Amino acid sequence: MALGLEFPDGELSDTLFLGGVTDRSVRAWLRAPDATSVTVTLEVAGASHSVEARPDAGHDHVAAIDLTLDAAHPGEEFVVTAGSHRRIGRFAPSAASPAPFTFAFGSCHQPFQPNDDNRLAKHAGAAIYPPLLTLMREHDARFLLLNGDQVYSDGVDGQSVRKWARNRSADDKPSFEEYLGAYRHLYRGYFNESGFRALLEAFPTRMMWDDHDIADSWGSRFIEVEEDRQMYRAASQTFREYQRARAPGAPFGGEAPYHHEFRYGDTAFWVMDLRGIRSWQDEVVLGEAQLADTAAFLDRARADEIRTVFVVASIPVIHFSPAIVSVLQWVPGNKGSDVRDRWDAAPFREERDRLIELLTAWQRLDPRHQVVVLSGDVHAGAAFIVRDRRTGGRFHQWTSSSLSAPGGLAHNVANRVGSRLVNWGERVCEAARVGVDPRNNAGLVRVRPIEGGGHHVTFHLYAHDAHGSLVRSIHASAIPPGPA
Repeated sequence: MALGLEFPDGELSDTLFLGGVTDRSVRAWLRAPDATSVTVTLEVAGASHSVEARPDAGHDHVAAIDLTLDAAHPGEEFVVTAGSHRRIGRFAPSAASPAPFTFAFGSCHQPFQPNDDNRLAKHAGAAIYPPLLTLMREHDARFLLLNGDQVYSDGVDGQSVRKWARNRSADDKPSFEEYLGAYRHLYRGYFNESGFRALLEAFPTRMMWDDHDIADSWGSRFIEVEEDRQMYRAASQTFREYQRARAPGAPFGGEAPYHHEFRYGDTAFWVMDLRGIRSWQDEVVLGEAQLADTAAFLDRARADEIRTVFVVASIPVIHFSPAIVSVLQWVPGNKGSDVRDRWDAAPFREERDRLIELLTAWQRLDPRHQVVVLSGDVHAGAAFIVRDRRTGGRFHQWTSSSLSAPGGLAHNVANRVGSRLVNWGERVCEAARVGVDPRNNAGLVRVRPIEGGGHHVTFHLYAHDAHGSLVRSIHASAIPPGPA
């Protein structure tokens, strides 16, 4: 083990999680260090299908497989078993079929702090997970979206990959295999935190990475050295093994960006990768290929008469005042890189503006079109309504962050003040802030088809209060007007 502190619940060993679900298939993700072959079975309404999964020692004893039935079973309950593990879920509605559903989303899982005996302890934020599990069950949530920072490679003193590597002598720098071992150790520890693990065992889950899955403010620092590139390679492989592999058909190999889409009933989700090729020097967040793929996704959605699209963006498209970012982005060190990590920092703004134009132009095509951006990262829950002056189109942006990572006074003030001044220095948008809450939180989204096409979509942010309960904090609603 490369890093020094032990996790309070130990490390993830033998387990089964569920990933993406369609109306006839389920993605199963499992880790089985003591097995070379595991029979995984999908059962529903008297039908069953079994596949032999082969955990790969070269990928930390992980296997990910798709279980697919011959016939669709939209909305029906299914069971997946692997050894002693049994997981329950529901199939998705059939593609293009209007159906009500609810899902949860969040970001920033960092429940740990160091103690005095070479072990990590849990801080108060870790208590969010049991009430979140209860909340999701009460609202019959169908799946969970985790929008970045599922692990913190630098979140706790004594467990920082970057510090560990830089403290090694010049003639004893870590090898790629050592970096890989360090990241896998973090994933096994973070994913085995008891409350978080219970969520992953209870609900099909999809994930996308953000900076802390690699290193703080990755891609927003002025200089990257060879050690950083080695660290990125190892973080990428571990991300593919533990997060990306939950998407149907996703391989352990491949190069960034890792964006993808999925359908749920007559809605479409576009999951963007805002870290894979991010570079301050090259002025890139998405890159030309991902922007082109975004346009193609919107074209497909229009051709298929999709009325509501959800765009997963680990970093909010808008949140802080661009004028403040423009002044503070040149500050050296960690504080400056935190500011440069905002999407309206100068080198990244052109791509942000192009993305906004794509989304709002699509929304403007049809009065029943709606775009909802789901974000994380900023350690505050928030809701905005944004209008693009160029196209006249609109989108809603809903943010849930953080699930359990500590915030503190600086984050509190920055989020409250910076988001209140969100239009100061803004060139292309007009944003109205519906609400902001810097407490630990989770988001719940409810989708209901409406007569004539389209959806009534509601967002409730639930904040973790001082008594350990989840309380409703922010409410926002998206509903299209009647046909033109």
